[in-house]
Amino acid sequence: MDPINTKSGLEELMARLESSAKPNLDSARKDAMKQRLMSKIKLSSHQQVDHSIFSLVGAVRVLAEKVELSAVKKAEMKERIMERIEQAPQTSFFFSNYFSMMKRMVSATLILAISFGMLSFLSVDTYVVSAGTFTTLDSFKGDVSIQRSQSLIPANVGMALMENDKLITGANGSAEIRYFDNSVSRMSNNTEVQINKLVSPNDNSVNTYVEVSLVEGQVWSRVLNLVESDSSFVVKANNVSAAAKKAAFNVEINNGKVEIGVFNHAVSINAAGKTEQILSGEKLVVDEGPKGVSQLKLAERDSGWVKENMQNDHAYLTQVEQRLIEAKRKAVGLNDAGEVSYINSLREDALLFLTFDDVKKKKFDLDLAERNFIAAQVKLNDPNILEADKADAQAAMQKFGDKLKGFYQMVAEVEHTDKAYAEELRNYVDSKVLVQKKDLNMALPDSPNYLAKNILDDAQLVGTDNQIDKLRLKVDQAADKLAAAEDARDSGRNELANKAVDDYKKDITGVVLMIDNLPKDAPAVKDELALKVSDNIDLLKAINVVPTQRVVELEQIVKPVVEKDIIIPAAIVSVPAETITETEAVEPVEIVDAVDTANTTEVVDGPYGVQMEGDKPLPPLFQDVQ
Repeated sequence: MDPINTKSGLEELMARLESSAKPNLDSARKDAMKQRLMSKIKLSSHQQVDHSIFSLVGAVRVLAEKVELSAVKKAEMKERIMERIEQAPQTSFFFSNYFSMMKRMVSATLILAISFGMLSFLSVDTYVVSAGTFTTLDSFKGDVSIQRSQSLIPANVGMALMENDKLITGANGSAEIRYFDNSVSRMSNNTEVQINKLVSPNDNSVNTYVEVSLVEGQVWSRVLNLVESDSSFVVKANNVSAAAKKAAFNVEINNGKVEIGVFNHAVSINAAGKTEQILSGEKLVVDEGPKGVSQLKLAERDSGWVKENMQNDHAYLTQVEQRLIEAKRKAVGLNDAGEVSYINSLREDALLFLTFDDVKKKKFDLDLAERNFIAAQVKLNDPNILEADKADAQAAMQKFGDKLKGFYQMVAEVEHTDKAYAEELRNYVDSKVLVQKKDLNMALPDSPNYLAKNILDDAQLVGTDNQIDKLRLKVDQAADKLAAAEDARDSGRNELANKAVDDYKKDITGVVLMIDNLPKDAPAVKDELALKVSDNIDLLKAINVVPTQRVVELEQIVKPVVEKDIIIPAAIVSVPAETITETEAVEPVEIVDAVDTANTTEVVDGPYGVQMEGDKPLPPLFQDVQ
């Protein structure tokens, strides 16, 4: 038998090894060994490599930061650690174990220190780059040139456009401009446009401002989902200014006259010091002063320029939605929707555990929930999603909503002791809500991400502490349903448009009761909100998505907060727009009380958790969302 395999042979071998002289490597040998180690780590070419032990530690850290485990591996590792802890035998304490225990404590401390140091560099980046960084010339045909600093530059697809650039199309030319906020403008032939202002957001802000001037010709603009109060898209022509947050409209200069036609939603027009809102299906002609608002003629709605742009808008919106889903996929690091996991990684749980500042912990926890919120949207857009996965995704969305509400509640607590810090935290969480809302504003009621939109609305209401502002927000959120109805109509989905109007009716019923019961010492606020509600009803008539009788029902609901003599001017809304001719006679509509709230005593659950009895709310007028 080989003596090495016996106990005495092993002891003899160990004794010989201990008595042997230790190898003495010269400097050259040591450097060679270090270089070999460094080459195995494969540092990037731009990193400097020296031969000190500190560079080796740094290299190990670089390598460790590059290690990425799949969700399955992370879960397995976590389970094995917990299993090992549970199965470890509990031994009695002996003095002989003292030194062994001390070594383990030192090792554990070092591991904790290294882990904490590495985890301190971690962060969750959930910013979705849904739009371009620059404003670009997206496409063009024929003779198109760009004037920049008195020089003419040949047009190139994808070229960046800057402030003060002028775009000029010739007799056979046309051009499409895509702005950094995802809005788009299309120039007809013989048109000149100057870009005046391009104010892009900072960090996660969604505040944007675009201003262009039409010098001559005509330009069609489609504005997408500007949700921040200071954001706007403006087209100027002569002394007229057209501003919108969500709209499709055409501006034309014809023999000195400015003609503005609105084909989707609403545009605010300022001319001769007077501001007026122009709704879908209306136009304004300005020639040495406003001439008044009129309905677009059938020939104007059916012109080749309008039809082409409406079709291009539909294709463009689909493209933006697809690009947005892909941007969300990249933002959360998903290669395939099937790999979505809503479980925190081991290092994320460790960071939460090692974060002792309550506010920082809340921020990081909110970041993680936001990442899962975005990942859930990606998953829900998977056409092969299973019902179980769908439920998990919706739960992840709801969890983000709960985290937002919890964060707003923390802000309210901080405000008692430090108003400045509370304002900073409020801006932080508000920006998250607005960024997500902007990315979801195109979601219609049949979209898999429509739930996410509603969750954000609820969280935003909880975060609005001023009760008047909360009521303003409720009016705006109800109006969003009408915008969704018009978008559904434009895409040919009339049943979906009707559902969106039903959602609007549900929301506005409770809001009207609250406006009607505002204190008598707040007439200005009541008038402001009543005007908004009245404008919404006008928009509902203009977009022509429901029968006249349903419009009448809604008018009866909003009657308490608007002028009593509201009458539908004509039954034109009951006839499809494309079938109306300019010579058709229209019978007047008789107003009937479709909803008699004064005589009803049934208690029903209203929107936002408000209970109503007849036309009066049972609880106090203002209350938080249940």
